[in-house]
Amino acid sequence: MTVFECVGRPNVVQSILAEAPPHSRVVLAGACHAPVEIGPLQFTTAEVTVTASFAYRPAEFRAAIGHLSERPHLFGQLITGEHALDETADAFDALATNPDQVKILINPADAS
Repeated sequence: MTVFECVGRPNVVQSILAEAPPHSRVVLAGACHAPVEIGPLQFTTAEVTVTASFAYRPAEFRAAIGHLSERPHLFGQLITGEHALDETADAFDALATNPDQVKILINPADAS
């Protein structure tokens, strides 16, 4: 199992690392700027691998564009809401408070 941490908040990083299932891999992708206290023994006994990822490489963008062009209907299903540019604050509020919101599209061409 691979677990991705994409938030970058120390308490989330700590929680994910503490609760990672045995033999899993944790990918730290969130930009966490604060120190996080960890207990290395938990990784040793559970054989958890921790790795980090910060940026994308050109080949990854090409692969993503290929996937999007081959299966656009699958990726469209990820968008759970659409907002005009001047509704961006409302969009973030919806993401923070509504668990049904996964990915919100901000459309700069739309005006409220």
